[in-house]
Amino acid sequence: MALIPRFFGNPSVSDPFPREIWDPLFGSGEASSLANLQIDWKETPEAHVFKADLPGLKKEEVKVEVEEGRVLKISGERSMEKEDKNDKWHRVERSHGKFLRSFRLPENAKVDAVKAAMENGVLTVTVPKKEVKKHEIIEICIEREDLKTQHFHVERCQGEWCQLFVHSVVDSALACMRAEGHIPLQNQFLQDGIKSSAADFSLESERISPLNSSTKRDAEESGTCSMSIPRPHKSHASAGSNTPFKGFSITVAHTQYNSPDPSNHPDFSFLPIPDGLSDGQNFASLLNLVLAANVNCESPLREYLAEKQEQHGDIACIIHDITMYFAEAVANHLKVPSINLVTSNVSTTIAHNAFPSLLEKGHIPLQGSTLHDPVPELHPLRFKDLPISRLGDLEAFFQILVNMYKKKFSSPIIWNTMDCLEQSSLTQRQQQLQVPFFPIGPLHKLAPPSSSSLLEEDSSCITWLDKQSPKSVIYVSWGSLACMDAKDLAEVAWGLANSNQPFLWVVRPGSVRGSQWIEQLPETFMDTVGERCHIVKWAPQKEVLGHRAVGGFWSHCGWNSTLESISEGVPMICRPYSGDQRVNTRYISHVWKVGLELESDELERVEIERAVRRLMVDGEGEEMRQRAMELKEKVEICTSEGGSSNRALKELVEYISSF
Repeated sequence: MALIPRFFGNPSVSDPFPREIWDPLFGSGEASSLANLQIDWKETPEAHVFKADLPGLKKEEVKVEVEEGRVLKISGERSMEKEDKNDKWHRVERSHGKFLRSFRLPENAKVDAVKAAMENGVLTVTVPKKEVKKHEIIEICIEREDLKTQHFHVERCQGEWCQLFVHSVVDSALACMRAEGHIPLQNQFLQDGIKSSAADFSLESERISPLNSSTKRDAEESGTCSMSIPRPHKSHASAGSNTPFKGFSITVAHTQYNSPDPSNHPDFSFLPIPDGLSDGQNFASLLNLVLAANVNCESPLREYLAEKQEQHGDIACIIHDITMYFAEAVANHLKVPSINLVTSNVSTTIAHNAFPSLLEKGHIPLQGSTLHDPVPELHPLRFKDLPISRLGDLEAFFQILVNMYKKKFSSPIIWNTMDCLEQSSLTQRQQQLQVPFFPIGPLHKLAPPSSSSLLEEDSSCITWLDKQSPKSVIYVSWGSLACMDAKDLAEVAWGLANSNQPFLWVVRPGSVRGSQWIEQLPETFMDTVGERCHIVKWAPQKEVLGHRAVGGFWSHCGWNSTLESISEGVPMICRPYSGDQRVNTRYISHVWKVGLELESDELERVEIERAVRRLMVDGEGEEMRQRAMELKEKVEICTSEGGSSNRALKELVEYISSF
């Protein structure tokens, strides 16, 4: 029996909760036998004791390891008996094959003194405990005299990912928050068939400069260490949280690329960090850019926070988005506890969890003949609904998943969701992970009205909506990523026109390939639709969805758009583009039943006309609208005083304050 402490670095997460670790690198043999190994874990005053029944196994066939991050792994293989050709089996019930169980050990585990013994088929692993210095609990005062209650306020600061570092004058809590956002594409540099329109990344942007003493001093003199590290993409919406974090102030740490305007957020301090993404690099895909951002941001963030620790004492907690996994490495290095933030829906992470098995069985890459088949154990998803990104090659996509999940979810998780939408998924995921959950969504309902969009919102559409009949308008917007060609534009235009419904259509500049805006619309289109149509470059989406005239939303079904639509009781036409949008679409149409999906791979005017009339005119659409209104009421209950999201928010505040 091998006992191999692979890494004995200082632990960084104060986590007393057991955890099943999902690793995309595991093979099907290990995963398939995982449930066959039952393990007891008890804690005594002196040690953590693990016991596993392994009848018939020799100690040489069992391996116990402690890996980086205090991960205890128990693995081995139960071999199948050799068969004689004359043997006739009547029943085979004993399991065989590889097995593996992994647990994240608490901070008080003394990993360099682990002992393992095996007697009478029972494996006993004893992990001695060590004394851990407890974090001092500091009473947090309110810094602004003009406010009796200062609220924690998070803007979706112009990027898809935001990390927030929150701390009081003496102690600090670090939070990294991502806004799912809708990523505009700007310059045409994406390769391998991924075309960007007027919206991807401007490689001519100002070069990133390193942190300097003046920018550090500006942040420090504000008395805060709260930061945001946005992924370097534009975002049209604000994902915020107006929550009761008394006494916490916020510094937004951001890349200089697509940086926010500090004057729009006077309550925040801002700290630029270099990301190396504007130094003339040409990335093969959006996914490769994400990989590069995680590599480039780690060192400057670590250096700054190390200096902050030295000057102001320990940081109490790091809250970071799972996609910005470099923050986890920084937390480990600085020995700081952390909390994960997930801004997609819970069902997407459950689907990600199944990818290793699906890969091993050959279901990924997806096969055309099985696209409409149900995915085993992922009801109601079909293979075409799996959250696989179209923004680059599969290798880059799965590398990001490996980096995200390999050592994640050992600490609590903040979710941008709510019980009334995903109660069963939340329960399933919590059973898998065994860590505290804080479902505080929808974040946009907790934030004050504001806009951090880098695209100018055209408020003329509100004046136009004021002239329309109640629930008569179909609002059409596909976020800031999807693009189309001239043929698709024409099919959409005539499909909307032929529906005879008034429509508000967002056509993002550059989203039509080969065109600046709407130059390629059919010549007679505008004369045909007249006042029944209003086209804008960008719209104040939350205000539009809340308008009395809007009765339907044709969307790409990003999670923010989905939550915004449900929160206003607006049913949807779904045409997902990539990733979790597919999962969202399936739940919208087949679980919550507040929308319908355009199933065809090609945009066709007849199908579009039929879908619009189904949603806006037919009895089927009225039933969806009624269910959407019922969900709206449930969302309001969740976010009101005493509701599930409200309670989770207060629990999160208490948890952070305990460090």
